[in-house]
Amino acid sequence: MSLIVPQELYSHKIFTSPSMTMIDFVQKGNIFNRSVYFQKDCLIFVKEGEKEMRDLHQSFQVKKYQALFVSMGSYAFSNISRNNLYHSVLFFFNKNPLVQFAQKHCMTKNRDTGNFCLFRESERIENFVRGIELWGELGEEIMELKAQELLLLLLKENKVGFLPFLYKIFNRKNTLIEDLEVKDFLQVKDMAREVKLETSIFSKKFKEESGISPKEWIDKKRLSKARFMLQFEGKNIQEVAYELDFGSPSWFIKRFKDYYGMTPKQFQKISKN
Repeated sequence: MSLIVPQELYSHKIFTSPSMTMIDFVQKGNIFNRSVYFQKDCLIFVKEGEKEMRDLHQSFQVKKYQALFVSMGSYAFSNISRNNLYHSVLFFFNKNPLVQFAQKHCMTKNRDTGNFCLFRESERIENFVRGIELWGELGEEIMELKAQELLLLLLKENKVGFLPFLYKIFNRKNTLIEDLEVKDFLQVKDMAREVKLETSIFSKKFKEESGISPKEWIDKKRLSKARFMLQFEGKNIQEVAYELDFGSPSWFIKRFKDYYGMTPKQFQKISKN
C-alpha cells in the first residue's frame, strides 16, 4: 500500500493487511504547520501530546486519548509534544472494507460531516490500542479481524458522527490517485495515458484533487519507497538507485538528500540506532 504521509512515519513499527495498515509513531519535539496528503482514510489515536489537523473548512485539536478519523486528502497538521514527546497510533484503511462496512450500517442518507470525525476520550478505544500493541507481531488474519473490531468499536462510541462520515466515503467517487496507486510510473504522460486523459487536463485535475502535481506525487512515492527499502529491506544505495530507476547512484543520493536533508548512508546509520 502506497502512502504519501509524513516522512518520519517510516522510522516506526508497521503492521499491514489487505484492509488496514497500522503505524506506531513516536516523535521527539514538535512539528508545526506541516502539509500532508493522506492517500488513505486514516484514524489517528493520540497517546501522548496533541495533534492539530485542518483543511480549508475545519480544524480539530486532538488531545491525549482522543482519536480523529480523517478522510483521504490534503491537510495541514501540527504535532505538539508533551515533555518533549509526541506519540500516536495511525490506522490507514483501504477503501473497500470501509465501503463494505458502510453498506451494512448506513441504510439512509446522512448529513455531511466534512472530512473529519472526532472521538472523545474512550477507555474502550484506549484498551483496543493497548491490546493490539501487546500482540507484538500481528499476522494478516489477526489484522483483518482487528480492522472490523475497530470499526464496530468506533460505531459504538460515536454512531451519530461516524455514520455520516462512512456514508460520505461510501458515495465518494474514485480519485485519480486511487485509480493510479496500483502501478509505478516514471512520467506524467504515462499516468495520463492510464486514465485516458490528455496530459494537460490530467495534470490540472490531479492537482485539484490532491493539492500536489503529478510530478511531485511520482517523486514522493519513489523517495518514500527508497527510504523503506533502505531501512526495512536492507538494500544498498546502488540497488535502490537502479531498482527505482534513478539513473545513477549519485543522482539518487542528491535527490534523497534534497528531500530528507541527509544522504541515504546517513539515514541508514541513524535508523539502525
